[in-house]
Amino acid sequence: MRGACIIVTLRLAPRQSPPGRSKACTSDRLRLLVFRRMRWNWVGIVVLALACAGPERGVRGAEATLTIQVEDVEGRPVRDARLRVLRTNDPEELPVQSGTTNRQGLARMHPTPGRYVVRVDAKDFVSLLRADVRVAPGASPHLGLRLRHAVRLEGRVRDGAGKPVADARWLLIPSDGTVPRLETRSDAQGRFHFEGVLPGPAILRGIKPGRSPVRMELTLPRPELAVTMGGLGSLRIETRDPQGRPLPGKPQVLPPDGEEFVLSVDSRFGESQDPLIRPGLPAGRYRVKASYSPVPDCKWTRTVSVDVLPDQQTQVTVGFEDVAPMPSWRGRAVDREGRGLGGRTLSSELGPRGIEAEGLNAYCQSVTDPEGHFVLAAPLPGPVDLYLEGGGPRSWGLVEPREAWSDAPWVFQSHGGTLRGRVLDSQGRPVKRFRVSDWPFENAEGRYVMDTFYEQTYQWIIDAEGFATAILRAQGRAHEDASAPDVILDAGRPLQGRVVAADGRTGVPHQRVVMLDDSEHYLRPPPASARSVTTDARGDFRFEHVPARRQFLLVEGKERGTALRRLEPAEDTVELRLAPAAELSGVVTDHARVPLAGMEVDVYCEGGVKESTQTDARGRYTLRAPAERECFAHVSERSFLNTLVDPPRPVVFSPQRIQLAAGSGARLDFEARRGPASLHVHFPYGEFHKPLLLPGDVPMPETTQALDALELASIDADPLLTEENAEVISAASVSSSAPDLIYSEMPLGHYTLFLLKDLNGGSHVLRVPVDLTHTGMHPLELTEPMMGGATVFPR
Repeated sequence: MRGACIIVTLRLAPRQSPPGRSKACTSDRLRLLVFRRMRWNWVGIVVLALACAGPERGVRGAEATLTIQVEDVEGRPVRDARLRVLRTNDPEELPVQSGTTNRQGLARMHPTPGRYVVRVDAKDFVSLLRADVRVAPGASPHLGLRLRHAVRLEGRVRDGAGKPVADARWLLIPSDGTVPRLETRSDAQGRFHFEGVLPGPAILRGIKPGRSPVRMELTLPRPELAVTMGGLGSLRIETRDPQGRPLPGKPQVLPPDGEEFVLSVDSRFGESQDPLIRPGLPAGRYRVKASYSPVPDCKWTRTVSVDVLPDQQTQVTVGFEDVAPMPSWRGRAVDREGRGLGGRTLSSELGPRGIEAEGLNAYCQSVTDPEGHFVLAAPLPGPVDLYLEGGGPRSWGLVEPREAWSDAPWVFQSHGGTLRGRVLDSQGRPVKRFRVSDWPFENAEGRYVMDTFYEQTYQWIIDAEGFATAILRAQGRAHEDASAPDVILDAGRPLQGRVVAADGRTGVPHQRVVMLDDSEHYLRPPPASARSVTTDARGDFRFEHVPARRQFLLVEGKERGTALRRLEPAEDTVELRLAPAAELSGVVTDHARVPLAGMEVDVYCEGGVKESTQTDARGRYTLRAPAERECFAHVSERSFLNTLVDPPRPVVFSPQRIQLAAGSGARLDFEARRGPASLHVHFPYGEFHKPLLLPGDVPMPETTQALDALELASIDADPLLTEENAEVISAASVSSSAPDLIYSEMPLGHYTLFLLKDLNGGSHVLRVPVDLTHTGMHPLELTEPMMGGATVFPR
């Protein structure tokens, strides 16, 4: 006998599951390996592989059958069409299933329930993409697809000398966005061709490094295409002063308009004997910028456009012959009270702004004398922007812009105001080093200066070593310097605390305890300047300088649990009991119970915590969420839609409020929102707008904390699709510049929209009632919160 085995029989009792969770084993399988050594041999027997008992969570049901009927436009079946079923959440992956149609043009697929993209390719037909094919459990959907007859496009590309151009990259972009783009390369003889081309208008683009790009608008079908792909061009640039004399210097050449795939143009000139020749430019439209100084401290610039042609040198002149300066302006700069603004640098600017703006621009400088008098040399006709710098942290601008000379004083006001103040200790002595809301100051007088661009109440946290933090609230002015009351710091009180585990007895070492002010405990993540300490080996911690106002203590132990506790002003001892994270799980589906893969599930909680995950192929998700605090769960669609030529309509959801028990398991399923109305929100011009849409008639919050809490519960807008430039061969996407948002599938009813703009230490908030009283799209035009009528919440 050279070996032996041992047979083991085990009987397992089902594990008791916490409330709200399905019965499931801790691991998927249990393996028992028994080894016995006999002489030189090892014998291993796998005795058991037991699957856990209990139902599996998620959408389940009978296997679905997807029947696909492929026909041509005359209704005749298309045989041997190649079908690919791709996941909508990642259509670049390998197909879930593939197949071909039979003689009747039929194919039957058996994908698991979900949302898919179906691609059809057939000889002599145009390829077709059908997005948003939904397969429900146990269903037998029928998908009818009609293919259009295709044509073939053949071409030959040569250079300017008639020689073939090999390995040029070609992209054919049909006018119909539901048809995939086609791509190919030219061979050694310069030939290229496209199969499966859609008849009708199309754009052909070609590119090869070291040659000029090609762009052609075609109507297909057509005979063989003869294309010339020229070489690079060059620019010969002349610059002239107002008298027509050549100007010294090297003008700047800017990249061509709208040709993202063209290599960037170096603004420096190459090693050339003629400094005004710029060689090696791909054909296209360029901008050339040149400068001229008519007098010291004054510079004119002109930017012109020019088309560079392949294999040619293009001549361009950037001149100032048509520019005639006006006589110098002499004036006096004063403030609103008529006081002279002396010792300031006066700057004037006329014309379009920005490095790529075409046209004439003039920028000149002067310095005011002690009484504010100035001389502005070589002004140009037109509206001129004047501003002063020096004598303070902010620049000053004209109260009323002028287009011509006038003997009246030039009245300026500051573009922003300031709040000035001091930080003292309880004995009235200056505190030399401190921070005002993360801005450091260090001086012997304990002084600070903060910018105030708007007329509002400002709130800052003053923090200095050895003192408790203090809150400074002061009224700032938009165009004035103002003084704030002295801030008196005190030592505060010590706070002794302990972090204990869920059993309430065991101390938890090495935990970071963060102290947050009342206005900070919703911020994500907590500010870096927040005070923190680490527990010792027994779980004890101590803060030395605690202010006499409400605070929050936060512990994010992850593995051991979390804690968020309000600290009242009189408390000097505290115990923080860690609440083990809860397991939140569920399934995300559309209206027809189709599981949705790749959806983002985010949980936002009080205390600035965010936990995220994605749904799997069956629409299931699981994440660990903080317990014993208010949270809101949001589901949103990923940006995979941008990879599709004709993206499907996004699936939208409404947030759900949750408050989980420590260590619990809770199930939370999401179904796509279903409603007959949509809201189209058009924002005012500008940036930094944040909309919060909530159901019902929600009053304006009274505090900054209450405003932050609304953000957790607000409804997410539809995902913004990026706009892809169809003619860029690299298929690079750029963000949409349109600030508008859409809220689709909204149930009828009353809503409240809050429009926030966070700037300069405050949130300016407009409250807008929204009534979705009928089906269809509801347009909503918003006004700028900074223009008045807003409630200001100081930060």
